[in-house]
Amino acid sequence: MTVLSEPKRYLSPRHKLLAFFEKSRNGWKAKCLAAKKKVKALTNNVAALRKSRERWKALARQRRNEVLQLERELEEAKNSPRCRSSRRRHR
Repeated sequence: MTVLSEPKRYLSPRHKLLAFFEKSRNGWKAKCLAAKKKVKALTNNVAALRKSRERWKALARQRRNEVLQLERELEEAKNSPRCRSSRRRHR
């Protein structure tokens, strides 16, 4: 366990230390702010991609159902009595 003793005494003049510490603080604050902006942008991008993906999935499901319905209608039309009788006449 460390015991705190007297505060550290710097040899440099205070005005130079102040400028250095302020520059250091401003640097990490800017770095943190830039990282936060990037995280926000990436989060928004992910949300937009998820929304787009869900929209395309829904459209694909809708189109697949339409295709299945049209295939059923085509089968029904092929198997209907009217279609069978018209085939016989043309032979």
